[in-house]
Amino acid sequence: MKYWLDSDSVRELDKCDILVETHDFIVPGVTDRLIERFSKSHEISVLDECEFPVGVMSLGKELGVDDEMMSMATDELRSPGNRWLWMKAKQV
Repeated sequence: MKYWLDSDSVRELDKCDILVETHDFIVPGVTDRLIERFSKSHEISVLDECEFPVGVMSLGKELGVDDEMMSMATDELRSPGNRWLWMKAKQV
């Protein structure tokens, strides 16, 4: 299986902040695998579906994106049980 978030193949990922939505109902265990893969290079926060709106809005503020744009970007019909990983690079 090819992984797009593969820090061994794309070394620059170690220096990037990454927000990723995970779908364990499609790929069982993907959240844990990503946490394991990036834990050495990133500080990782896990947001569940209840925490996501608050967490992503504060992330938007941190990145300089206004609330309206963040709401539009995140307003989708999501499957239940989704989680998000906010992975902040330890080095820049």
